[in-house]
Amino acid sequence: MFNKVLIANRGDIAVSMIRSCKELGIKTVAVYSSADMESLHISLADESYCIGPADPMKSYCNADVITCTAINCGADAVYVGYGFLAESIPLIEKCKAAGITCIGPDTAIIEFLSDKSAVKNLMRELAVPTNMNRLHGAPKEIDIQLIGDSSGALYVIGDRDSSYINNTTRLMGESPAYAVSDKTRKKLYKAAKKIAGALNFVGVGSINFYVDREGNHVFKQFVPRLQVGCAITETQCRINLTKWQIRIAAGETLSFSDEDLFLAGCTLGCRIYAVNPANDMPQTGEVSILHIPCGLGVRIETAVYQNCTLPLEYEPILAKVIVHAGNREEAIIKMKNALSELVTEGVINNSELFIDFLNTEEFQSGDYDITSYSKLLSKRTDY
Repeated sequence: MFNKVLIANRGDIAVSMIRSCKELGIKTVAVYSSADMESLHISLADESYCIGPADPMKSYCNADVITCTAINCGADAVYVGYGFLAESIPLIEKCKAAGITCIGPDTAIIEFLSDKSAVKNLMRELAVPTNMNRLHGAPKEIDIQLIGDSSGALYVIGDRDSSYINNTTRLMGESPAYAVSDKTRKKLYKAAKKIAGALNFVGVGSINFYVDREGNHVFKQFVPRLQVGCAITETQCRINLTKWQIRIAAGETLSFSDEDLFLAGCTLGCRIYAVNPANDMPQTGEVSILHIPCGLGVRIETAVYQNCTLPLEYEPILAKVIVHAGNREEAIIKMKNALSELVTEGVINNSELFIDFLNTEEFQSGDYDITSYSKLLSKRTDY
């Protein structure tokens, strides 16, 4: 196992990774820009270093400064998670040259997945459809969660509906995907495992598909790392994917059984942003008052605290609110209650947009798709 890990990220992502490292007995190193000098992840880590100005290209996305900081502080691994340098070949190569492990995908799979023609050829060989013309109407986006180790063990760990999006930003997810039939779900699991197996995948990742109302599906992408929806799957399946990504990078092997993969009930997750719900414009400034919901089955991922300031330079995310209940109806009620309890002053948050959506017939029936958010926002701005 690693002795010291440098966390090459910020915000709630960094906080989550630091906590997972602590549970594994690993020392942590936080890095931060000049705009993040009062960020929560700094106080949680064992060590912290300023790596540059607010501009992420000169700090969090600077592979040279990340590598130099890791070398100078004696870290034996660097962990990005997702965003910033999560799939940076230069960072991986610089760390490798310095004898430091990058926790995440290796260069071979990153290079392969960046070659669109190679990916299409592989899908053709595996008989996994890719042509959007086979779909009827606006589709859902369904993510199949995977985890594999260096011994060849490979598991599918549930699925989630990630259709509620703003352009490419995932706003809400649910696990398991409610409006997907068991027949379609089995096809997606089989296709995902076939793709990951063909690439000898090692690590934690998701294979994402577009699925129409008739159950037709096409391959969208393979994300060979953590992504924002992983926290939903973790809550649904009772498996810490962040910790397992670290363990796999350290050479540990998987030892799951069917009993370990807890799939009962329903989990919903919402990403709460400091945005004006009337026009989707981002908010910055001091969070003068903050009340976070809590209770049985409520999980909050956040780096925000009362009187902190949201920097102008970064995505204005306040929290991920994740709830689990014995069935979907109970989970919806729990989520609406949690969102109603979330209070911020100093900045406006978008929790009421989620409550509005949860109340729609489209969501209640599960018949929502990748166009649902833009349609809901359009209705609000027409008032």
